Amino acid sequence: MVRFFFHKMEINFTDHGFAPQEYSEYSQEHEEPPSAHLQELNPTDLAMIFAAADKDNDGEIGARELQATLSSATLMSFNLSLCELLINMFDRHGKGSVQVDDFIALWKYINDWSNSFRSFDVDGSGNINQKEFTTALGSFGYNLNPTLTNLLMFKFDRHGEGTLRFDDFVQCCIILHSVSGAFRNMDRDRDGFITISYEQFISIVVSIAINR
Repeated sequence: MVRFFFHKMEINFTDHGFAPQEYSEYSQEHEEPPSAHLQELNPTDLAMIFAAADKDNDGEIGARELQATLSSATLMSFNLSLCELLINMFDRHGKGSVQVDDFIALWKYINDWSNSFRSFDVDGSGNINQKEFTTALGSFGYNLNPTLTNLLMFKFDRHGEGTLRFDDFVQCCIILHSVSGAFRNMDRDRDGFITISYEQFISIVVSIAINR
């Protein structure tokens, strides 16, 4: 048997899982960072972007097409792992791809994350440093100890810069939400502890990794 402890927390939810709230208390004190800024586009414009990405005209785009499209349209980096997560979150048809309506909702989701990211980027660097990351997690309801916060920074800092870029930050928060949700579902009495078998543990890990 495996016994886990996790801090009690309250997390915000949307139809597609975890979504950030807009935190604008710093936005008027600092210039906009050089990244993580998406344009507000109407559905017609987004449909045109989708059509350009849909090279084979089958009405769907996969993770690699989404990666190329988001990176080109926003001039930001989007790692493939994040795009695969997003596809799984917004794929209503179970095909491993998104259609135009899914893409429009996905764009709004990423735009919400962009606003949140910029509000936490207090120094306007375009990246999230350790202090900013801790503040962001606390605002989302995660009361994590410094050791765990440092581990998350280390695991998701793909460029070894000691900071999180936009795509790494979003990916980290989505996965952290998934892990927390799996824990919360097992914590029936809400005491912050669960006892599970090895098979249950593997099932949780695989479900989070596949994210279906």
